Amino acid sequence: MHGVNQNEDGTYSWKFDNYVRVFPPYDMRGQDIKHLWSRIACPTLLLYGTESRSGNPAEDGRAEPFRHATVVGIERAGHWLHHDRLDEFLRVVRDFLAVTAEAPPRIPPPPPRSPAASPPGRSGCRAR
Repeated sequence: MHGVNQNEDGTYSWKFDNYVRVFPPYDMRGQDIKHLWSRIACPTLLLYGTESRSGNPAEDGRAEPFRHATVVGIERAGHWLHHDRLDEFLRVVRDFLAVTAEAPPRIPPPPPRSPAASPPGRSGCRAR
């Protein structure tokens, strides 16, 4: 089994790291996260388990900010699809990487940001 540890009494417990379960490692508003995602120019693979409560990102709008997203649902998998269906997860990821490596899309660079578009408190200049 993937994602579990066997306890001394023969029962099983999920593997997880308590330090990553508290808060996200960033303090960003939803619209800022979507803006960040919209700047990802490379092909992006979004996977979800069809039995997860999180749902399909193509249907609920989470995939929308990505410019070149491929959304794949893994049947009979929950939120931890890489633990529930490891072989299928690896097959999908390997197929995606193989296709992406064969024919990477030609993506133009994003337009330069104007100083007015810089976040508040920043001049848009880089320190040297």
